[in-house]
Amino acid sequence: MLGLFRGLLADCGGRGATALPARPRQSTSLPLWRAAILATVATSTALPLCADVVHVYTQLVAGGTTNALDDVTQTTGGDYVTAPAPKVTGYIFTHWTSTDVQGFTARDVFGRAHDAAPYRLRRSITLTANYLPASQDADGDGIADGHELYWYGSLAETPASDTDHDGYTFAQELAAGTNPLMPDRIISGGTVGLDSGQWVYNPKGYHTVTIKSDPEGWLFDTTVEFHALGETVTGPTMNHNSSQFAYWTKNGVRVQDAFGRAADTVQFAMPGKDVVLVAKCAADETERQKLYWYGDADVPLHSDTDGDGYTLAQELAAGTNPLMKDRSVITGAVWRDSDEWLYNPKLYCEFVIRSEPEGVLFATQSDIVAPGTTISTPAVAKPAGFAYWTLNGIRQADALGRAADRIEFDAPTERVELVAHFVEDVMDRESLYWYGATGVSPSSDTDNDGYTFAQELAAGTNPLMPDRSINGGVARGCVSE
Repeated sequence: MLGLFRGLLADCGGRGATALPARPRQSTSLPLWRAAILATVATSTALPLCADVVHVYTQLVAGGTTNALDDVTQTTGGDYVTAPAPKVTGYIFTHWTSTDVQGFTARDVFGRAHDAAPYRLRRSITLTANYLPASQDADGDGIADGHELYWYGSLAETPASDTDHDGYTFAQELAAGTNPLMPDRIISGGTVGLDSGQWVYNPKGYHTVTIKSDPEGWLFDTTVEFHALGETVTGPTMNHNSSQFAYWTKNGVRVQDAFGRAADTVQFAMPGKDVVLVAKCAADETERQKLYWYGDADVPLHSDTDGDGYTLAQELAAGTNPLMKDRSVITGAVWRDSDEWLYNPKLYCEFVIRSEPEGVLFATQSDIVAPGTTISTPAVAKPAGFAYWTLNGIRQADALGRAADRIEFDAPTERVELVAHFVEDVMDRESLYWYGATGVSPSSDTDNDGYTFAQELAAGTNPLMPDRSINGGVARGCVSE
């Protein structure tokens, strides 16, 4: 057996694995001797006996013009995935092709073309993203050829086609941005048919929250959850530095903070409709960082959008926030209420988190942090006497006016004071929590749902959002975005 190993090693010697320079995106696989042994055992594959390092070229072809996308080296014998086909103005991506496999098919189980093509590497390969003009309609049916080829791989479908039998035509699904190959949800008698073909019992007619990544499956498996109206929903927390996450969208709208930076997670009160949360991915690190901070991949690296004298490239390299000014000061000191001097050479943000009256809800916290550092308050509850938070004197509330239970934001350059206000009287506390003012009548019905403020408080429901009472817990109707 040792002789066999030596023979295999001799056969591998002098091949291209050591002739090519190491590259930052090169994928490392098994050592050559181990790859040779596995290749000997795996007689059922057509892969080469020894693993080689070869070139993988990706390009796009649009309007008869070929443009290079990437040239990397990878190790043969592995399974890889290209970066997603980029958007090209005036063109529609239709499918990927490969020089290695005749009739290469990169489509999902439903038939849609993969935006990022998976492939098994055997030898040097060129993968091509193909595009058609958005105006091209060779069969004259009113649907661009690019859309038909992307979704079905042929021009056989018409605007009236409904191949997933969900009651929506191909033209309607394209206009709505939904998948014409997967049925959209129909509620009837509290039973929901999902895209997976499984049936889920849903007697209260709750709406769904779909959480997925784009391209699908890159970050996590797609999930579909049911949530009651007004229920707090929190998506996964992502990291743009250690994954391919770029930003979240909620029903197609990018989720960002007040400065424009992408939110790492999404939290919201469940509305009276379905919600789709999508974690958008980008394989290229520079593109991903631009999308994360600005939502725009075309921001120049030499730009200085916060006017602090540091370019975007410098801020990314330093790990600072390119949306907030950084200050470099030789000396600096911060005077605090404790009458202690704190050395703060860069004049970083000083923050204080306390309750009012001080100490009644929690011990006062204070610190100095670099601009852009995430600051989080404790989560406090109404039963403990909490009424609302203020940030530098401004009450913090959601879009409906309800007080935020906790606050999380990026530290600015100036001082920040976060105060959790304590109110002993229950009715005043509830009024301040929900409306930001005292004196709200227990008999008021501000959301016009037929339930008074007192009834909503007793039931634990939201007095700012209409509640529905459905006899039998069954809702009939068709839900569409």
